Amino acid sequence: AEKPLLDQIEQLFEVYRKTTDDAERAAIYRQIDSISYEASKYAIPNEYDKLMSAIGALETNANTSMDRTVYIENIPSNQIENWARIQADRFKNVVIRGFHTELETIYEEKNMSLTDDNRKVYTTIGEVLYPNHPYGKQSVLGTQEHLKNPSITNVKNYHTQYYVPNNMAILLSGDFDPDQMIATIDKYFGDMQPNENIPQLAFEPEAPITKPIVKEVYGPDAANVTLAWRTDNAASDDAEYLLLASRILYNGQAGMIDLDLMQQQKVLDAFSYPDQRADYGALVLQGLPKAGQTLDEVRDLLLAEVAKLRNGEFSEELIKAVVNNLKVSTMREEETNVGR
Repeated sequence: AEKPLLDQIEQLFEVYRKTTDDAERAAIYRQIDSISYEASKYAIPNEYDKLMSAIGALETNANTSMDRTVYIENIPSNQIENWARIQADRFKNVVIRGFHTELETIYEEKNMSLTDDNRKVYTTIGEVLYPNHPYGKQSVLGTQEHLKNPSITNVKNYHTQYYVPNNMAILLSGDFDPDQMIATIDKYFGDMQPNENIPQLAFEPEAPITKPIVKEVYGPDAANVTLAWRTDNAASDDAEYLLLASRILYNGQAGMIDLDLMQQQKVLDAFSYPDQRADYGALVLQGLPKAGQTLDEVRDLLLAEVAKLRNGEFSEELIKAVVNNLKVSTMREEETNVGR
């Protein structure tokens, strides 16, 4: 049977993570690999994808960010019952198969991230802007040390603690009867038990940044300058102003950076964007120097645009255009299930 093999693999990973001798770790991992091979004989490769394809689902995907983990399906409206039954079983009765091969995939992604300049800059921004918060203390992929010492037991405990109805949301959009959908959700998910003791994130509020903090990040890509300012969270009034300010600075056509820097070819490339999160946000600007231009010169050009923004040195028509474009974008988004 499969379960005894999966239990052995879980126990071996607990021994593996607590073992420091390299030779012993290698021997334990060979055991894990051998038992995993035997366990794989009971599993169907790509079982979940095949199951979802069988009911006509498309765009099966998942992603994790700093604030959430999201699972995505695009399902036919006549397959709601099957979808709900599959998903309820999936989230209530987790079975961890192929752990070591998935772990190797994540480890490789982590290694690639260590040579990705944009990711390194993004991580550094987090460390600088949010030193008291997990945004600045950890990454989505974790550390190499975490990945070298994995624990199926910890994964199961995490699932038990956080994959509960009072920490989950089911977002549905499309062609369905709301009353029927609620009844179906209740039928399959209704017996899930809440966890009244979910740990609440506690952190010290970030101190004001009173002077520039300069960090240098080295890597193989072309040199660039990134500037970032910490803002309030995505639920605050700041969020709307942040989006508006970012679009006034840069919108790909008629923003201040577009007109003053890009169209006048003062830099090779430049842009800005809002980074909105549950607990904090940031306004981020980046610029790439053209040949013979220094990073300090690019920084000064970007800061000059921010100064113009702060001083209101831009057209009222630009604000109206940005707002109108945002309205159009919102209307277009609401025409799609993903946007809604």
